[in-house]
Amino acid sequence: MKAVVILLFLVCIALFYPTYDLVVKTDFFSDDFSLQESGFMTHKGCHQAAFDAKVKYYRCDRKTLWHTLFSTATSYDPEQRYKEPEQFKDLHWEDKN
Repeated sequence: MKAVVILLFLVCIALFYPTYDLVVKTDFFSDDFSLQESGFMTHKGCHQAAFDAKVKYYRCDRKTLWHTLFSTATSYDPEQRYKEPEQFKDLHWEDKN
């Protein structure tokens, strides 16, 4: 019974422990970001890698294995991310005049 509990605990940690991806802005005048490195175990490690690479415009995106397996994590590709406009309709202000 203890082995089952330990195994279940380890599976939960593996599914829900966050990892971080270093995403770098490709162009100063563009909003496009590209994935530079992935798989950082800590947020600090991601920031340190950006500092070591001397990157000014970056972000560390958090992801878990659970989100990756069930496709609930957002994609870096803008075409993939915004292919369902109904999902993002509340983000756009519509001019009512």
